[in-house]
Amino acid sequence: EFFDAKNKLILRFFINAIHDIANGYKIGEPIDLEYLVKDSGSAEKLLKYTKKLLSYMISDGYARKIEGDQYCLTHKINELGSVEECMDLCIRENPSDIYEINMIYERGHHMVSMLQGNYDPLEMLVGKNRSDYARYFYTHSSWYQGNNQIVMAIIRELVTMIPRQRPFRVLEIGS
Repeated sequence: EFFDAKNKLILRFFINAIHDIANGYKIGEPIDLEYLVKDSGSAEKLLKYTKKLLSYMISDGYARKIEGDQYCLTHKINELGSVEECMDLCIRENPSDIYEINMIYERGHHMVSMLQGNYDPLEMLVGKNRSDYARYFYTHSSWYQGNNQIVMAIIRELVTMIPRQRPFRVLEIGS
């Protein structure tokens, strides 16, 4: 199941955002994805990520595809409980990830603003002028530790393939 406790907390915020933006969305009604992100400056990107999240929701039974790009939520979302209940579950299941869970909780309250383009998604992730969040997230987060190990293994393998007499240069591109 994709939706472990931390992902369920994010899912709860997403469902709340759908409800808030769509003025009382009801289970089984089509979700108007274009309407969800219409005011965003990056609607195309948000639409892509929203569809990805919906595909995970479908695989776990929280949503279903009606036809084409039409989706609706299922009654299984009622099993999620409130944001506070999801938060409590996260803390019980992942007590060592309290910093990350708090970060999700703080940022989740801005989901509607993010979907509407009033809140920068990167700022939502790491916070404005909060390099401590970014540093923690990319070094200690259980979500990224596995990815960091994979990247290190790939780099290690690539380096061993380069002849010793050949210079090795690295150009890092990022923000």
